[in-house]
Amino acid sequence: MIIWLASYPKSGNTWLRSLLASYYFSKDGDFNFSLLKNIDQFPSYNHFKDYNKIGIVIQAYLHRSMQDIKTLSSNSFNVRICKGIYVEDPELVFSSYQDIRRNYISLVKEALKRGAYVGIATHDEYLMDELYKWILENNISKKSFEFQVLHGVPMHKKLKKLIDDGNTVRVYVPYGDNWYDYSIRRLKENPKMAGYIIKNLFSSIFRLK
Repeated sequence: MIIWLASYPKSGNTWLRSLLASYYFSKDGDFNFSLLKNIDQFPSYNHFKDYNKIGIVIQAYLHRSMQDIKTLSSNSFNVRICKGIYVEDPELVFSSYQDIRRNYISLVKEALKRGAYVGIATHDEYLMDELYKWILENNISKKSFEFQVLHGVPMHKKLKKLIDDGNTVRVYVPYGDNWYDYSIRRLKENPKMAGYIIKNLFSSIFRLK
């Protein structure tokens, strides 16, 4: 099964991050995550228990992410796990590419073991292969996870194999007034995507001819 997901950039992470940023610092300017508990709408176990259409994104490059998974995970918790792309305080994030990879794998495993529904959001085929191997070895239900990718990244063979095996693949398609700014930002964050998209564009043009 393949699900096409369209997401409007204005309704995404930017506004939420701006909102939360004002709560991250105490009156004397000290960084304090505990202040987030002052926000009534901040995700907690009860939010995911009472509202089964709510999910959040966990970024693997943040040191705090494993604790977030352990705090929030349950059989009613829906989480999308990605590597993370925003510029953060160096003290808060893993700086090594391999450390981020290792933490990503640990986060997905921990969430699945705790009964969460996990969106494995990555184009890193190493991560996809390692996690899928672990999922098969541990008999994780296909109803407990899905793979999520950005439309335009050439992973047809990989995605087809996952779909043929009965897995769910969700394809993320940005659109709306800000689609161009969003896409340029993603290309700057991951220059490899530019080559993928240009290659696919010319391939499509020649096929049409």
